[in-house]
Amino acid sequence: MGNSIFKGLIGIRQKTPKTGEIKPLHIRSSNSEIICSLAPEPTSEFLSEIVKFENGDLLYETEHAINLLLYTNRSTQISKTGYFMAKIFKNSLVSTANAMNNDEQLAKHEFKVLYNLIECPFFIQSYGYFKAANNIVLVKDYILGGSLFDYIRYLGKMTEKQILFFIGQIILALEYIHKRNILCRTLCPEYILIEKDGYIKISEMSGALFEPQTHTDVVGIPEYLAPEVILKQLYFKASDCWMLGILIHNHASSLIRKLLRREISQRLGFNGGASSLRIDPWFKNIKWDELYDKKYPPPFIPQYKNLGDTRNYSQFNNEELRAHQTRLNVTPIKNI
Repeated sequence: MGNSIFKGLIGIRQKTPKTGEIKPLHIRSSNSEIICSLAPEPTSEFLSEIVKFENGDLLYETEHAINLLLYTNRSTQISKTGYFMAKIFKNSLVSTANAMNNDEQLAKHEFKVLYNLIECPFFIQSYGYFKAANNIVLVKDYILGGSLFDYIRYLGKMTEKQILFFIGQIILALEYIHKRNILCRTLCPEYILIEKDGYIKISEMSGALFEPQTHTDVVGIPEYLAPEVILKQLYFKASDCWMLGILIHNHASSLIRKLLRREISQRLGFNGGASSLRIDPWFKNIKWDELYDKKYPPPFIPQYKNLGDTRNYSQFNNEELRAHQTRLNVTPIKNI
């Protein structure tokens, strides 16, 4: 068994609040001490509960965090499977006051963003965050299929039909956030996970902005950054469209040329964001409503033995796993 080091209150919004306001919810330790205030207030529209977690395998790593499997020994109100993913922020591993505060702000920001995207089927669900064992822990759904990056690496170049299936969902996800004036900024195949039904979940939104046109800071994956981002110029929705162009660089050459124009005002997506991509001839055969409702048969379904299977996460070898588990004071356990 793993260490029982994570204990916190998690919750899920049942309905979209009219104001969209994020109100504080106190997270208490086992001795009832308030350790942070971070999630929405529990109301008739919010379901919450205290959950004691066991920690499992390391899943993947990002620039700012390490992601572990979490599970409980019982079914919960929030998740009937009892499986979650813990995003543990790296700065808090240093255990300094400034590092902990920075990580709490990052966790609060990402939770707020994902809270606003709960009704879109292509973004991961987040249930709140808390402090445990000197770490800031953001709790999300566990997506058992691994990353799109691993599938691309395994399959090599995808067929046009396969890439259309995935790119279509990404466009729908970007369209959803662009209509709400949210910019992703961290779009890459490593952060696009595959659900057990074969559809995608975008898992990382810590770099997202609510009013991106006012920002010129450099945030994102270096290989995917648009020219205006690198040059610290004003940028907006078309910068996300550039990342999409990098993602499909081996496909649809005419579309790529439109997405990778250096002059942002000439780039597809400058007017209307991701919504303007739908009209490109490359997508003429996509029935967008059916794709959004998950009526398209996926090109492949992830293999798994049970809902806690981690076989599809292959990024780390055993030596790397042991090193990270030592840093996090995590006891290795077998796959569930």
